[in-house]
Amino acid sequence: MPKPKPDQVIRHEIVLSRPLQETVDGLTATTQFKNVADPVVRLLNDVTGFATFLGILASLGLTGVAFDYMYGGEEDALTVFNNWALSRANAMAEKLGVPEGGIYEPLKNPSANNPLEIFFAQLANILT
Repeated sequence: MPKPKPDQVIRHEIVLSRPLQETVDGLTATTQFKNVADPVVRLLNDVTGFATFLGILASLGLTGVAFDYMYGGEEDALTVFNNWALSRANAMAEKLGVPEGGIYEPLKNPSANNPLEIFFAQLANILT
């Protein structure tokens, strides 16, 4: 036998206090950040993913100059970054008119200890 149609609608509403609302909002924001950051970190931990990310940065010109960067099968992320930074520095030197040989190769720069120092050393070399 068919079920009769309801003749009334009952609405239940749950209201949270202000501190509890703020807690739930913070939890939502944290979860959203984790959902975005987790895949990005996994991508950057992979050498080819890191190289792809740097290639996109290079082609869009988000670092001040657009240039071509091709992944050459490097084994580790530091070598990928060094090659990318050298390509960027050479493109920047070409844009600024710095003479040939005015850019240090990152691996031969004795004062640079990590990728960020390499990048800043190259940038300082271009600007001086």
